[in-house]
Amino acid sequence: MGISVYTGALRWALLRKKYSVPTLMAVQLLFCLALLWGVPMIVGNGAALDASNVIGVWHLGVIAVSVTLAPQMVCESKGEGYFRFLTNFPISRAGIFIIEVLSWFLISLPGLAVTPILGVLRYSPAEAAPGPLLVTAVCALELCYMSIGVGVALTFRLEIVQVLSQIFILFAMLFSPIVFPETGLPDILMRIHTVLPFKSAQDTLVAARNGAMLPMSFCVVLAWGCIGAVSGIMALSRRK
Repeated sequence: MGISVYTGALRWALLRKKYSVPTLMAVQLLFCLALLWGVPMIVGNGAALDASNVIGVWHLGVIAVSVTLAPQMVCESKGEGYFRFLTNFPISRAGIFIIEVLSWFLISLPGLAVTPILGVLRYSPAEAAPGPLLVTAVCALELCYMSIGVGVALTFRLEIVQVLSQIFILFAMLFSPIVFPETGLPDILMRIHTVLPFKSAQDTLVAARNGAMLPMSFCVVLAWGCIGAVSGIMALSRRK
């Protein structure tokens, strides 16, 4: 019976979010179009972004969905009493959190496919097509980012979540070495990035594209995911 309760809660969570799939795909699509085609048009240099930057574009799309868009929608569900209702069922607080993260991850999968498809169209399959290790790394990082986003949404009020979400995406786009080299950042920002997840996640993706793994870099992102999980579960436990 315990497993059926959890699977039923997951199915219900997916049904509640089914209308969000087009929104998530649209966000990914706009990021790809803006960065792969829009930036070269603005700077007047068709080689401003090469095929290697497809990873950075993919990464930014993951951030936009996981820690910008999803948290605001989770806050709306929280305001509607969705999580309070789930506590009436024999589901642990950790189980509720995992179901929420997993459901957001599953409905974001169609959007995750947008970036590599457009990357192949922009460049070539040989340059931009992702390998199995890179796909696995993207999915693992997506789960970590989703844990951060859901944790933030459950911990803070909607107004604070909206501000934090904008800070996350702006910092990732403008002050993180994701689609531009590290040399473009001052030393103080690079030191800050040693403890933030953005650069570590990008390093993990670049290594995966080259067929390698960076366990320490992934552990930094995983640690942030665990922080988000602990924060979210504690918030659910405090909720009456």
